[in-house]
Amino acid sequence: LVRLDGFGGRSITTLSGGQRQRVALARALATEPRLLLLDEPLSSLDRMLREELVLELGELLRSRSLAVIHVTHDQDEAFSLADTVMVMRDGHILQRGRPQELWDRPASEFVARFVGHSNVFDAAELVGLVEIDPGVEKVLLLHHAIDLHRPQVTAVADAIVVATAPVAGWTRVQCRSNATGVLITASIDERSSGPLSVGDPVMIVIDGGGVRPLQG
Repeated sequence: LVRLDGFGGRSITTLSGGQRQRVALARALATEPRLLLLDEPLSSLDRMLREELVLELGELLRSRSLAVIHVTHDQDEAFSLADTVMVMRDGHILQRGRPQELWDRPASEFVARFVGHSNVFDAAELVGLVEIDPGVEKVLLLHHAIDLHRPQVTAVADAIVVATAPVAGWTRVQCRSNATGVLITASIDERSSGPLSVGDPVMIVIDGGGVRPLQG
């Protein structure tokens, strides 16, 4: 099950970190538990090995139809493995739901930042960029709801590009608003928008459906 055929005679001390984690998992599964508690099982591994074992772990646990409580501070790990995610703070559950639900509709600023969102703003910081309902003080802009375009010759740019980075087929672009100075991050497809470089002026177009009001 844990892909350690041929290692039965080896001492644990001679195994790699990933192999040791597989032994620990085999030991836990040997008693055929109905409920398995995993407490940061991959935290000591390097990122590449952790990503590899997350896929293996998810496949293994689903094949055994096990109920699992998995404790982790790694958002990607939680979202890859879980059917239901709970975000806790100071012993209290702040939000519970499917991974996609927590990502698309975080209930509070803390949850939004914890699951990895960077576009959390005071409503006043987005004046002129998007319509926000009166009374809303904090908002989240989802990355995919933001488009960046080069301004026409006569148009005044909304922001200036300050950083770019390729991320899994997309380009993550961070730009600084000319009006309020806040940093806004967008994930764009350069094949349609064209390449952007640091220092380029841009127009920001925000899909209103990607604006989420947040509790403080």
